[in-house]
Amino acid sequence: MMRCNNKKCIKRYSIFIGSIFEKSKLKISEILRIIYCFAMKFTLEEFRLHIGIRKESLIKWNKKLRNVLVEEYNSLHCKKVGSINFTVEIDETHLYSNRRIIGKKLVGLI
Repeated sequence: MMRCNNKKCIKRYSIFIGSIFEKSKLKISEILRIIYCFAMKFTLEEFRLHIGIRKESLIKWNKKLRNVLVEEYNSLHCKKVGSINFTVEIDETHLYSNRRIIGKKLVGLI
């Protein structure tokens, strides 16, 4: 908590306002462990074993962290493709597979 420097003022402010930590019921140490596990690409079960919190909370934090990354990526890579009198063609190549069929080769990528 931050406090106003004026001795007559009794207002306090949270340093987490406007961050992903705002309105969280988890401890900061738990959130930092979640961020670490997210960055290391742990599965949900590995998350639960490492941190020891509810699956619903992990799913919520996983979604929140993905959204933060998407927003940051979009703010950094906001270039438009093409320009006036310049045609852009998009190829719909399938590069990624569903996680449930791990180990099967994708057709046409070899």
